Amino acid sequence: MADLEDRLRRSLQARAADVRPDPRTWSRVSERIRRRRIVTVAVAGLGLAGLLAVAAVTLPTVLNTRVDFTPAPLATQPPAASEAPARSGPAVCGGDVLVAVFATTDGRLEASCGGGSVETIFDGEGLESAPAISPDGTKIVFERRPERGDGTEVTLVFADLLTGEEFERGHGYGPAFGPDGQYASFRGVQGDGRQPELVVPIGEELFTVPVFDAGVEEFTASDLTWDPSGDRLYWSAGYEGAALWTLDLSGDEPGDPQRIGVYGVDSGALLAPAAAEPGVLVVVHQCCGGVEGEAPTGVELGRVRLSGQQGEGGTLEADYTVIRDFVDVEGFSALGPFDVEPAGTADAFSVDPAGPIEWVIGEAPTWIVVSDGIAWLVSDDGGVRRLRDSVATVAINPAGAGDRPSGQVPPSDDATAPPTDASEPPAPATTEVQVYFGASGQSETGDCAFARAYPRQVETPGVARGALTALLAGPTQAEVDAGASSFFGEPTAGALNSVRINDGTAEVDFAGFLREAIPNATSSCGSTQLLSELDNTLLQFPSIERTRYSFDGDVEAFYAWLQRSVPGDEPELPGPTAQMRDRVRDAARFAVQSGDLDEIESLIPEEDFFCGGGAGACVDRWRDAAGDVSEAMGALAEVLGREPARSQERPDLWVWPAGFPLDGSAPGPGVAISDDGVWRQYIAPD
Repeated sequence: MADLEDRLRRSLQARAADVRPDPRTWSRVSERIRRRRIVTVAVAGLGLAGLLAVAAVTLPTVLNTRVDFTPAPLATQPPAASEAPARSGPAVCGGDVLVAVFATTDGRLEASCGGGSVETIFDGEGLESAPAISPDGTKIVFERRPERGDGTEVTLVFADLLTGEEFERGHGYGPAFGPDGQYASFRGVQGDGRQPELVVPIGEELFTVPVFDAGVEEFTASDLTWDPSGDRLYWSAGYEGAALWTLDLSGDEPGDPQRIGVYGVDSGALLAPAAAEPGVLVVVHQCCGGVEGEAPTGVELGRVRLSGQQGEGGTLEADYTVIRDFVDVEGFSALGPFDVEPAGTADAFSVDPAGPIEWVIGEAPTWIVVSDGIAWLVSDDGGVRRLRDSVATVAINPAGAGDRPSGQVPPSDDATAPPTDASEPPAPATTEVQVYFGASGQSETGDCAFARAYPRQVETPGVARGALTALLAGPTQAEVDAGASSFFGEPTAGALNSVRINDGTAEVDFAGFLREAIPNATSSCGSTQLLSELDNTLLQFPSIERTRYSFDGDVEAFYAWLQRSVPGDEPELPGPTAQMRDRVRDAARFAVQSGDLDEIESLIPEEDFFCGGGAGACVDRWRDAAGDVSEAMGALAEVLGREPARSQERPDLWVWPAGFPLDGSAPGPGVAISDDGVWRQYIAPD
């Protein structure tokens, strides 16, 4: 019983450190506290006023003030042994690969090794949390709180993962390693009415910088992360960490903190930023309460991409796209607290949330998302899997997530990788996706790009690969009887070599025998139908914006087979044009799912819009085109994923697909958007 009580006490203390009160309630409570303090300190305040006035003249400004600290230790250069007594410990994971370090909800740090073993590290001297691992995978810095106390006495501990030696580095929290092996951190106590500061290394010097640009406020700051370029820091700050902030580190001294203005997010909080690549963050978007006391009702994982443009009020503009929403994920809490960490392409194929994790290397980028004590593995194609329980935060080893642990390989297409012991692995999770087939007789009607969705169940993660595998197997007999037609079928099953998603582009490689299996695809209409089936199947996933195909690694061979040129990189659209494209595509996808065309209608200008009628007439036409808005809106979302080009008829317009005529003489779909971001045309399929 004593052991149970002790574990319960440790767990409650660890969780209390991460609790974030409702900002409105906290503001009211803090106001009452301040009123009492005013009476108590008024006399002392008058006595200090003169001294403070002199100090204000003689002392430098707080913002960006250089401080006389010892520089933060390099990961390749541990602190001198004289700084603090060292403690020895075992090497982490032995000769195996360290993939991740989990901070548990009861205040322990656990190393997750590639072969499935789990080791508790640095346990026994306090409640430990918020680990960060150095770029070379040999050092770690983390928070330590006393086991007994009010949860505010947080010390940063720097340690060697190979020897177990550790050194206390003073008070601070939320450390983050940069690409050069130095770390930054927060300093201050969250919720004490004072603004936290950033302690930032640049070269051999440290600087302190406020986390906010407008003086003292009562708010939190958390989730510090370093851009892979080393030129920026990111974090979330504000009431409950509602906004994203950044700091420019490219000069000799840090700049001013700058808010990131994210286009495409109308409400809710952006939390737990994690740097995925230079200028790109993966964040949790928590929404959509809006009423005092109302809990958030939705959570999604999204990608924030900096545009480099300055917005109103000095903000740094960025665009937002959804990777995965968690509405239908059983057990995922919309309340948080949250943590996000990029995991390279690490994947797990034998997972028991109560036990160890066996790691492999997958095909798509992955992230670990922690919500209310549960860690989830999310892949770039939208797959999600419950990874393990009792987790507060996680750190991924930058030097380990890209290596194939313990010589293991991912499961093959036709077999499940064997578990490491005699027990059977749990059944894989599945989700519903769509595959797209053409229709009988469409070559006679001239609508070669037509494709209709058919549901399939595929394993997660890796849903893009699962959808293509199902597509290559072709339609079922019942679907053929109902009018489905496709080049794909039994002769093409198994022709998929690989699927990789790289910065929004799905790079798909097929076996060369696909050419012999479907020779009729080389006609003009046939190649359009084949690409339509492939593109529609892939572009349903929010992380995929473009496609590129190859035969056994040869891109030119694939497109030469279809008598088409290799698609080049997408032209750089003007900012307003790209933003309107994304808004129209998102609204079209929403319309496909919901049947609601209100958002689409709101994007149509009152004048100079061509579809054969005014805005209302256009919407009515699309709604009545086939008794179902999904065909017109599905085609709209699909065509906006293709490569655009400037119109030869009106150089101020961009058209999708490239070369589409503005006079409507060609069958749709075809879209035109102006340089200033006005939607000017949509010709839907007949």
